[in-house]
Amino acid sequence: MKLTYRGVSYEYNPVVVETTTGQVGGKYRGLDWRFRNWRC
Repeated sequence: MKLTYRGVSYEYNPVVVETTTGQVGGKYRGLDWRFRNWRC
């Protein structure tokens, strides 16, 4: 993706990160939150 900031052009290629949902880690404001396993 080509972007421009203050007149300078550059290419931005975001890294794709794969995640898998783990077990429930607790609650925050009444909602469950889960551990995430990140793979680069």
